[in-house]
Amino acid sequence: MQTMRPNPSRSDHKAIALMYLAFFVLGLVGSMTGPLVPALRHIFALDFRQAMAAQWLVLVVIGALAWPAARLMQSWGVFRLLCLALGLMAAGCLAVSFAAGSGYFASVLLALAVIATGTTLLQVAGNPLTTALGAPEKSHARLALAQGFNSLGVLGGVHLGSSLMLGQDAAQGVQLTYGILAVLTLAGLAMFLCGGKAFPTSALANETAAPSEALTSRWAWAGAAAIALYVGAEGAIGSIMINFLHQPHVLNLPMAEAGRASAKIYWGGALAGRFAGSWLLTRYRAPRLLGLMAALACALCLTVAVTQGPMAGYAALAIGLCNAIMFPTIFSLTLARSKAPASAVSGLLCTAIAGGALISILVGEMADHTGLAQAFLVPLVAYGLIALFAALKPAIWPQG
Repeated sequence: MQTMRPNPSRSDHKAIALMYLAFFVLGLVGSMTGPLVPALRHIFALDFRQAMAAQWLVLVVIGALAWPAARLMQSWGVFRLLCLALGLMAAGCLAVSFAAGSGYFASVLLALAVIATGTTLLQVAGNPLTTALGAPEKSHARLALAQGFNSLGVLGGVHLGSSLMLGQDAAQGVQLTYGILAVLTLAGLAMFLCGGKAFPTSALANETAAPSEALTSRWAWAGAAAIALYVGAEGAIGSIMINFLHQPHVLNLPMAEAGRASAKIYWGGALAGRFAGSWLLTRYRAPRLLGLMAALACALCLTVAVTQGPMAGYAALAIGLCNAIMFPTIFSLTLARSKAPASAVSGLLCTAIAGGALISILVGEMADHTGLAQAFLVPLVAYGLIALFAALKPAIWPQG
């Protein structure tokens, strides 16, 4: 079970502020899939199934490396792992910038895998650390606020990517966008190096167990399934959103304008919802809010699948608001209810992200064969299962 610090110090507050910065950079870099998928379709003449590899490959890499990352956190420590994460993300951004003009789609995927390696390290170390720094009763709200800064990065990233990558020269736009991201990530790394003394060595000091210890916890398994469903649904919807809004029978927006609408409403809704959620989670039970948002997301996905025009378009965009509290709530609920060590549970939850690749693959197949609107039926099922996770009661299903 995770170790929390009931009396946060000034150093704790500085460390939390740096973690909010890290989550902002994570959102900025990780948000590029939305505009990148249509850009790659244009550059390399890909169908949806092929282009969605840019999204699901990242999930597979994150899942494959999560457990090794948890072991590395035990031997290296949180601070060094976070610095390595930011360095890899910057290197991967530079690699994408060069690969976009190479003419080889595989080279872009390889560069994205480098970025995914960095994001894995950041998530494995950052999520449990953010919950551990500060008062235990505010861990849900603290992680939701961190995810709010992540959404702020996503909002800026999708807007930047849509403006630069969806213009006349997509390849040049990709190169410029990822060059900018590399510079910003290196700036974040510099701030971490300057503020390293703020990170306490004892926040996760009792975490000496191997990640495999989480395999004995039923709550860890349930949380892992819910995380996989969430990341798959949110990422897949974000990846097809621009093309969906571009369709004449939906909103008929130009690609760049559709990208900006996706940034402002879909990802902007997640941003607003996460900051609001950090407040709501201090006043209402986390499982109840999670179940409500998952049920609403189901209704919106169904609306997209059976209607057309502005109703379908704005229903799709509104799903972002429903996504807002899902990741931090699932993560913190699982940590609280599982008896396994926090580092082991965190490793399993991040490994489970790979399962979201299945959602992305199914959405790509549905988009190619039945249409983009019908592809929303796949996330509908995912959100329904998340609502089931929220409905599980510790009294009926004991902690373990």
